[in-house]
Amino acid sequence: MSSPSGQSPPPFPPEFLAEDCRDGPRIGIWASMGVAVVVIALRVYARVGLLKNFGLDDTLIVMAGVSLSWSPPAKPRHSLQILFFSTHSKLTGRT
Repeated sequence: MSSPSGQSPPPFPPEFLAEDCRDGPRIGIWASMGVAVVVIALRVYARVGLLKNFGLDDTLIVMAGVSLSWSPPAKPRHSLQILFFSTHSKLTGRT
């Protein structure tokens, strides 16, 4: 469809493009991270404080929680790449 002047209208109005919708996902990310931290902390407390048995599986869970908390918020398809390359560059000293 074209307007009478022969130009097609923009696909999205400028008000729509200027709108900032980042708060909702950020709240969801921080809430889920908070739940994960609480669950991991309760597991560590139960294994160390109550059972006196901290195994390899607990170590791996803590390491996974720490590594995910260090990854910067990014688009979901890129978060694993960022996590890998940031960890790889820290370990090898290369950027």
